[in-house]
Amino acid sequence: EVCQNVAHTKLYPYGEHPSSFRLPSSSLAIPSRLALLTNSSSLSLHFLAIKSSFLRNILLLFMPCRYFCRTDAQAIEFGFFMCYKFCMVYCVSDIHGYYDLFCRLLDKIGFCGGDKLYVLGDIVDKGPDSVRLAKLLFSMPGVCCIAGNHEYDFLKYYRALMAQTEDYDAVLERLRAYFADGHLLDWETVDGLEALPYYIETEDFIGVHAGVPVRDGKLLPVSSAACEQLVYDRRFKDADVLPQNGKCVLFGHTPVRYISDGDEILFYPREGKVQGSAAIADYCKIHLDTGVYLSGILGCLCTDDCRCHYVDLSDMT
Repeated sequence: EVCQNVAHTKLYPYGEHPSSFRLPSSSLAIPSRLALLTNSSSLSLHFLAIKSSFLRNILLLFMPCRYFCRTDAQAIEFGFFMCYKFCMVYCVSDIHGYYDLFCRLLDKIGFCGGDKLYVLGDIVDKGPDSVRLAKLLFSMPGVCCIAGNHEYDFLKYYRALMAQTEDYDAVLERLRAYFADGHLLDWETVDGLEALPYYIETEDFIGVHAGVPVRDGKLLPVSSAACEQLVYDRRFKDADVLPQNGKCVLFGHTPVRYISDGDEILFYPREGKVQGSAAIADYCKIHLDTGVYLSGILGCLCTDDCRCHYVDLSDMT
């Protein structure tokens, strides 16, 4: 399986990388073909992904590495070796202010400069660090957020306050009381929340918080939906809503434990397709909300290979 990932953002001297050189499974690879570069002592390598942690550890022991390199260029240098890691796309929903757990998730997937992350609403509320999380997400290149019902409710409250007064300092103080870490709230963050779109659409999938319009078993254009449907819908999650046309829809809003017996991301294959496919086009919808405030589990999906990654709050205590 060819390694499908690139990237990244920092150069860490050996022994100082914060994840202690625990690389994501798709990050480290072995050479399948070697070719000497003209007028260079470096080697150009084409790599195959290694999923075995044992093999990865053996490579780290014997590869002449001085650096674990994360760079915005498409090459990652290990000593005199050069490998290539192509950009990955991830989706997560309903983080709900669990800042530390979200950072652990980023570390687990090895998220970095060339990667893309879509956050499908409900950044805020329930957890302890809503504003801190929002500030982080809004500052990260490669991160695209949309609004969920909790952002939508906050914005309704904000606009109601603004309609009642022109004392903007008083409005900000009242808004700060809305969140557990509201003392961190500033107008830049409020503006960021207000600017959130209500859905995203890529070449491969549609991302919404709650649901999209469906009629007679077919998806309607998401652009035709009212924003209230996109953030509040409770029908789209049902197992009998399986639109066969259009792109795969990724969504959250309702914790999966209310539908299944667990807290893992749910996949709904199209007719004639099977569970376990690595192609996102083989699914009509994927339900992402692992109910972090109930389960302590936060999960995300890599849309390139349909692999799921999870972190558990209980592992951080």
